[in-house]
This record gives sequence, C-alpha cells and structure tokens, in this order.
Amino acid sequence: MKKIKLSKNKGEIIDHFIVTMLGLFSFFVIIFASINYIGSINTYVQSNRIARNYMLKMESHGCLSTDNALELRQQLSNLGVENINLDGTTFTQVNNGDDIHLDIKFTEKIRTLTMDKGFNIKFTDSKKDIEIPLSSTAKN
Repeated sequence: MKKIKLSKNKGEIIDHFIVTMLGLFSFFVIIFASINYIGSINTYVQSNRIARNYMLKMESHGCLSTDNALELRQQLSNLGVENINLDGTTFTQVNNGDDIHLDIKFTEKIRTLTMDKGFNIKFTDSKKDIEIPLSSTAKN
C-alpha cells in the first residue's frame, strides 16, 4: 500500500480563518438584531393581553366606559406606546347579543439594526403604526 501524505497548502489557514471570522460576525449580527426585536414583540403581546382584558369588560357591560377607556390608555402608555387612538370602539351601550368593537391603534418605537458600507453597525429608532382590532358580542 502506498501512503498518501496530506499537507496544507500555503495560505490555506488564513483562508479558513477569514471564512470562520465572517461566519461568526454574521452570527452575532443576527443575534443582536433578534434581541432588539424581542422588545417590540413583547410590547405587542402585552398590548394584546390588555386589549383582551378590556374586551371581556366590554362584553359584560355592553360598551367601553369612559373610565375603562382612560385606564386602557394609561396601561398602553405605560408600555411605552404613543398616539393611542380608540376610534371605531363601541362607546355607547348596546343590547345583549349586539356586536361590540374594540379598535386600538398606536405607534410603537422599534430599534432596528443597520449596517453601512464600512461595516459600521448602528441602531436606529423607527416608528411603526400598530392596530389591534377585536370584536365580540355583548353579554350584558
């Protein structure tokens, strides 16, 4: 049997190092970007929970009362959202079995990761309009 001697070509180690470092850099960029979006997703999930709680109150009362609307706005503003709008929401009392609507619109600040030509990574703030439309029937 003939033995085959394996050897490394000149410069091959540098090539592998560069490819490995680019892979690690890409991995960390993706991790940083996803960490920033977790905060936005958390805010959206919490605002949906708050909206669901007020929809249950609306089902039992037949509308969204003024006090509940103020509490809803306060809870959403505590999450850090802006421009809270409740247009399209049922504010007047409806009969049992009638449709009720809770339409919440707000602006959320989202941090995004951007990279310019020189591989400089920057976090920029942008604003996104969010809408949470819920509907049900009154059970008052």
